[in-house]
Amino acid sequence: MTTTPQLAIVAAGEQLELRPVGSWTVSHAAMLEALVHDAQPLLQKAKSLTLDFAEVCELDTAGAWLLEKMSRSAGGRSLAEAVRGADERYTGLIDE
Repeated sequence: MTTTPQLAIVAAGEQLELRPVGSWTVSHAAMLEALVHDAQPLLQKAKSLTLDFAEVCELDTAGAWLLEKMSRSAGGRSLAEAVRGADERYTGLIDE
């Protein structure tokens, strides 16, 4: 699995699915900010959002905050409500 952060985006009507990949940590902050910025136009149009964490290999507070920011931009759901496929070690951070 790659550690380089990526963000796959699947749009279907008003439903948006984001698939973060790799390391979503402060050490990749500039790259993560660019990924979030690029996704903003689709996020603003989406009525609902799902975040599939199956390919996230690292997550820290900085990465979780950016994902939370995206989830609130689309449909107003919290990160915890939008996430699926998260590794157990990230559930506490996601819930915060």
